[in-house]
Amino acid sequence: MTLSISTFKNFERLDLNNSGDDVVIIDIKDILKLSNSDEIFIDGEENDSVQIQNLNLATKEADFMECNTTYTHYSYNQSNLYIEESIILSSI
Repeated sequence: MTLSISTFKNFERLDLNNSGDDVVIIDIKDILKLSNSDEIFIDGEENDSVQIQNLNLATKEADFMECNTTYTHYSYNQSNLYIEESIILSSI
């Protein structure tokens, strides 16, 4: 699934917890346009993966914990992307 501003808007959390191996492609530059706030959380399982376009433009922040779940945190241009640590992460 590619998260594009033409298809998805105004959400803050994406839940990939299901029986499948999900792949999400997201451009770090689109977080402010996709979210109705300045942040997006992506929850999932160890066989899920997130591929981030333009990750080299983002800053890796300290990990973030919410409700006993640890998230990898990236920031870019006043936006924040939080990815559950069990998810496979790659830059494309």
